[in-house]
Amino acid sequence: MFDTNTRDSPGEGRSAWNAADIRGEVEHHLARTGIATDAAVRRELAEDLTARSIDRCVALLDRDGVPEHIRALTSANVLQIENDLVGGLAVRGAQSGHDLAVPAVAVAAERSRAYLNAGQAAAVAALAGDRPLLVVEGAAGAGKTTLLRVTRSFVTEQGHRSNVVTPTLKAAQAATIEVRTRASSAAKLAHAHGFRWDADGTWSRLAVGDTDRRPAASTPVPATGSGSTREICSWSTRRGC
Repeated sequence: MFDTNTRDSPGEGRSAWNAADIRGEVEHHLARTGIATDAAVRRELAEDLTARSIDRCVALLDRDGVPEHIRALTSANVLQIENDLVGGLAVRGAQSGHDLAVPAVAVAAERSRAYLNAGQAAAVAALAGDRPLLVVEGAAGAGKTTLLRVTRSFVTEQGHRSNVVTPTLKAAQAATIEVRTRASSAAKLAHAHGFRWDADGTWSRLAVGDTDRRPAASTPVPATGSGSTREICSWSTRRGC
């Protein structure tokens, strides 16, 4: 039905799932095969395939009594990809960089009519610097959107651009209004860099100079990207932050 060692998940866009997700995917595949048999036989087949698939999964929570609705199952392939991503990001995060002077940030904040506390000013100084990777965390209402707005203003004055990347299109639309910069979903950014994927979770990448032959998107892949754009991945963009 599906291979938990090669597919990202038994459901498009997921990296974790529960037994109900697997059963639903099994039913979906059975429907596509057009099997015509007795209802009891079909039910037994679906239950068997579901059980086999669950046995091949890896549990994310090592404890008993996990509620059935919790998506606590994944695959070895997903965990390997996560480890590769975390490792790559850790290497980039360990690379040295330079922050801007905090007094200069304070001046930019005044021009933006924004009040920044010491933590926010330090974050803006780092975001506007040349670090290859920076992680800024804060609870809702901590002022993340405010510091992103000041960062956008500062890097624009320096002749650069900022691009906010969010998990969803809705969040990107909110960021465009609140941060006053261009924003896009992570999927759109990946697509712009030549990555393509299908409903089965199989990824590929167009080579430099290739043209996407699909009718919906025949955009040549650029040979080089702009080196003056600061990519800001925002995982939580809310009003009032």
